[in-house]
Amino acid sequence: MSFYILKNDHLQALPLSYLQKDGGRRLEKTLVPPEKAGERREGFEKYTRHYALEVMTKEMQVLDFRASVAEALELCEKIGAHHLILCDGDAIKGMVSDRDISWLKRIHEEGHHLVSQYMTELLLVCDEETPLDHLAHVMVKEKVSAFPVIDSQQNLVGIVTHNDLLKWIYE
Repeated sequence: MSFYILKNDHLQALPLSYLQKDGGRRLEKTLVPPEKAGERREGFEKYTRHYALEVMTKEMQVLDFRASVAEALELCEKIGAHHLILCDGDAIKGMVSDRDISWLKRIHEEGHHLVSQYMTELLLVCDEETPLDHLAHVMVKEKVSAFPVIDSQQNLVGIVTHNDLLKWIYE
């Protein structure tokens, strides 16, 4: 299985039938016409032989989910992060994106909130062997810009962002 859904410390396999062939279930509505949903551009086959493990950022920064907004903002600015994975020890609790972080910058003056109040708790997670074409397809279809990456023991080992995919394609 390549994709999982994480909610409240529970990881569940997520079969995405639209990755197999035509049509299928999705997490939210899309504006893509059904007749184009299964299309792949010519030349994309070369990405089917490469995997998340090859493009993921392994030295990612995680933050305790009980951290303050100020700590999250400081860390993001320090490392230039667009996504922060929030953990409780080794357990993934959620993630905040650059959009969440820009919102946090606006409200930060109002007090010392916990970053967990603003995190996305329902996450799509992939494993190390997720093909790059599947990552790209799910990113577009589900409007996701990053996936925490887990190994076969379900340990967090990296993060794949849309920037990681673009860098890999470009280089």
